Amino acid sequence: MLPNLTLEADLADLVPYLERYGELDAATATGPVRAARLFQQGIWLAGADPNLAWILLVSALGAAADTWAGAAKSEPVQQIADNWPELGDLLAAIGEFEGDLALKLARLLRGHVRIQDRVKQFVALHLPEPPVPRPKFDVIDWQGEAITESIGKIYQWRSRFLHTAVPFPGP
Repeated sequence: MLPNLTLEADLADLVPYLERYGELDAATATGPVRAARLFQQGIWLAGADPNLAWILLVSALGAAADTWAGAAKSEPVQQIADNWPELGDLLAAIGEFEGDLALKLARLLRGHVRIQDRVKQFVALHLPEPPVPRPKFDVIDWQGEAITESIGKIYQWRSRFLHTAVPFPGP
């Protein structure tokens, strides 16, 4: 399932990070370990259960993004609009008549999109180079908005699988 996963890495590059790791508070130190563990489990299961592998890999990304301190703060209504467009449209309509009510609703509901928003920001900032060789089918545009939209769709599929058992689509 993952024929090009082999990668050589020089672990010496990790020394500065490992030296600083001991200085982290417990909550911050737990995030990278959780992300690494989820990633490891996802890779191990990819051949046997692709749906579960997707859940674990997207969750690893979520764990890394949740620990990351670089997420930009956005207004609740905008955060909803960016990550849940249908609800964003309703809040915009409410806002035209009852601006305060729209803001209160957005503050209550933003927890449902906060981690998706953070994951999209995290990926946009830490996006690696496109894979080589590139796939021969369904090539993903690896630039700007296109990758952010793709991450949003992947995150929506993750939520569908977790909440309604709708499997991830095939390639």
